[in-house]
Amino acid sequence: MKVYLINRADVQIFGREGMMKVFRDRNGEYIETGYAAGEQIELRMVRSAELSRRHWILYVVFFWIIGFFGFLTPRYSKFAGSLNGTVRFTECPENILKIRFTHFAAKKEGEEIVAMTVFGDEGAVIENGKYISDRAVSRRYKLYKLFSWTARFVIVGVLIVFLINL
Repeated sequence: MKVYLINRADVQIFGREGMMKVFRDRNGEYIETGYAAGEQIELRMVRSAELSRRHWILYVVFFWIIGFFGFLTPRYSKFAGSLNGTVRFTECPENILKIRFTHFAAKKEGEEIVAMTVFGDEGAVIENGKYISDRAVSRRYKLYKLFSWTARFVIVGVLIVFLINL
């Protein structure tokens, strides 16, 4: 059975055997469940921000230097929501199940954001289907921006002084 993933972005999907491979066709991204008809399926959806990792500062500094002082480094996501939810449904080859993900920032701090919506199977159950706001990630993002721009100005200033003294 194909389960279509609409607006998946950086969400990882785990099944019984581990992380599931995401395929692409003309209708969009999908995963193959590979279960027998009538079997109960549980898919776990996980998303965590890059800046929520344990040694985030080492990664940031390393890639900031490698990426020519942050100019060639991809931007970190401002969206600080993490997701650890499950979708349970019964395998039915005739059904086409679609899971839509939302990636909207909350207007107010601490406001809950619905992360997933299921279409095509009325018996599908979503547990923990909301993003959890992580204030530490928001602070780390602001700290990174401050460090990055300050260091760029200092480096440019040092280069100008060095070139003037030649």
